Amino acid sequence: MINYTEIFPTRQELRPYIESYVILALHTTKINTKVFLSRPGATLLVSSIPFSANKQTIETGVLLGISDGSKILNWKEMATARGLIVKFSPYGLSRFTDIPMEHLGNEALSASSVWGNSFRKTQNELMETAHVTTQIEITEAFLMKLFIKPNEIDKRIFRIADNIKTKDTFNSLESIIKEIPLSQRQIERRFKALMGVNIQTFNRICHFENVKSLLMEKQPISLTEVGYQAGYYDQAHFIREFKRFTAYSPKSFFEKAPFYRYISKLND
Repeated sequence: MINYTEIFPTRQELRPYIESYVILALHTTKINTKVFLSRPGATLLVSSIPFSANKQTIETGVLLGISDGSKILNWKEMATARGLIVKFSPYGLSRFTDIPMEHLGNEALSASSVWGNSFRKTQNELMETAHVTTQIEITEAFLMKLFIKPNEIDKRIFRIADNIKTKDTFNSLESIIKEIPLSQRQIERRFKALMGVNIQTFNRICHFENVKSLLMEKQPISLTEVGYQAGYYDQAHFIREFKRFTAYSPKSFFEKAPFYRYISKLND
């Protein structure tokens, strides 16, 4: 059995930078692997049990930078485990560390190596309580202590990412870029420093995020329709990109990624 609860930030200051928190409670020995798929933003995972990421031991807290590939998390078969996931917005993590995001892109790092004793203390507090509201309060207090206010240039760079992610048709990407008092090359470099990937790769990740959302719909649609609605040129392009992001074909993915199969059943 899996209890999976998604909660949105309660603090107004955090809402542009945190998409949501996910509280997990795992009561099964059937799953000891999690395929962490690419998403348009970094991810923090705090767990009550030790695990490894891509065969690298991470202990119980991992920070996954934005990536155009998947990460494999493994842990020992346990009857019970608890966890908390923080889903950062595309530029969210850049507000909580001064490490350039391009150094974290495609990486899986121990969270304590980034935030040290401050994270370890917060992690211990989180694992001492099973009360969801308290866990969110602890997490947000930790994040607020780290928060770095963005300057006006960076806010405009953020708008580029938001435009791509939401497919904003009211404000063109070109008009947003024209408002930024930087050269095209400077904009591209700053975008990568704040997001962790270049604009082209970020666009591909956002397309794949649309695929994930469509595959998890309660009313399933054909894979052909998924590729079309997600914005791929044709079925061959869709399948090629899907394999690049997951290492699996769309048809075999749910067989190879049991956690997603279980989560999809929760949505039925």
